[in-house]
Amino acid sequence: MTLFGTDGIRDVFGQSPITEIDFFHLGKSFAIWIKKQSKHYPVTIARDSRSSGIQLSKALIYGIKSESIDTHFLDIAPTGACALFASSQQNFSAVITASHNPSDYNGLKFFNENGLKLSRNQEEEIDEIFSKLKSRPADFNLKNSNEISIKKNSSEKISNYYKNLIEKYPLSKKFLRNNQLCFDGANGSVSDFIPLIIGISSSHSFATGIAPDGDNINKDCGATNTGIIKKLIQNFNLNAGISFDGDGDRIIIIDELGRELSGEHLLFLLILDAINNKRKVNSVVGSIMTNKSFENKLNEIQINLIRTDVGDRNIAYEMLNYDAEFGGEPSGHIINKNIGFTGDGLSNFIVFAHIFEKLNLTPKNLFDSLTLFPQIQINVNISRKLPVENIPLIDNAIKYVEKELGNNGRCIVRFSGTEPVIRIMVEACSEKLALEYANFIKEKILKSELV
Repeated sequence: MTLFGTDGIRDVFGQSPITEIDFFHLGKSFAIWIKKQSKHYPVTIARDSRSSGIQLSKALIYGIKSESIDTHFLDIAPTGACALFASSQQNFSAVITASHNPSDYNGLKFFNENGLKLSRNQEEEIDEIFSKLKSRPADFNLKNSNEISIKKNSSEKISNYYKNLIEKYPLSKKFLRNNQLCFDGANGSVSDFIPLIIGISSSHSFATGIAPDGDNINKDCGATNTGIIKKLIQNFNLNAGISFDGDGDRIIIIDELGRELSGEHLLFLLILDAINNKRKVNSVVGSIMTNKSFENKLNEIQINLIRTDVGDRNIAYEMLNYDAEFGGEPSGHIINKNIGFTGDGLSNFIVFAHIFEKLNLTPKNLFDSLTLFPQIQINVNISRKLPVENIPLIDNAIKYVEKELGNNGRCIVRFSGTEPVIRIMVEACSEKLALEYANFIKEKILKSELV
């Protein structure tokens, strides 16, 4: 059984491995693995706002405690903040979340004592332990799991983490006072902490999507559904909008004209600040999805773009390999080594706000400073995964598009790590051309044995 996808474990609640008994075994497996790695055992645990989270939290804690390892339960807290806070205590951490997926999904992400997501090899080791435990007679007792007492203490500890970060980047408060913003918390993990940020700065900003009920996470809101926040920007003549996803590890900034800043724009902001501070930036890490135009811009200022596979975990490890200060994905997963090697949307906002104020920039200015090639992304539902290079119909279509684009675009076709879809991405000098080529490849896929 392969438990882990591109970003941890994820599926519909009630289906294996997103069940209480599986989470008991996952907790036990993680604990067994930790004892092989370190003498410092405690595990910090958080969850997002899904209604299934509390049951799964109890089962996970039950499994960890069965191996005599202490746990600290933060309850609802952003994924990145949990990992970063835990690493400050040299604790391992686990977050129960399905990120941007609908409320009927849930999942699990593991982090080491340095706040890094576990490597692929480490996940495979846990997978192997889990498989062995599953093959034995179950020692899981649902009644005992439900009776697990969990003290909820995220508010104070995570609030203090954000307060300390604001003190480190004090101009963020001035930016908030000088601009009227709207925040969208996706009815998820950042819901309790956005009002804290607004309150500390005495800002006139306001928030939507901060009333989680267990079932409304990501529903018509958040980083993957920015329509509401764009309307609010227009209706109230706001300076910008700030949107997060369900577990708060990504950030989307929308300027006063309703345009979404990509991860490339946000990385460029960090680079501008480094240049302003006369700090040399040799390399920046992106993914295979990072816009070619951004790479061209970096080449102009003698910065190398290092590309890796999709996933912020891959970004983080490649940053370590190249000693890079910044890395991120177009989707808004941004990792700043000065904060830690895990992305946290609200932490990133505090840093971005500080830099905007320091450099006298606005989100609109930033958007206009970096022109990206139009990029079209299409998902095609599939029934099975086969190497596309072994399917001539698809492989020839991709090679044709790549030849036609030359140096004026790119074409990426890859399987999703979390869903039964194949993703097509085409960049070109015009949106019309990108769409034409993307649909050309889509037609070939629909005629292939993948569907």
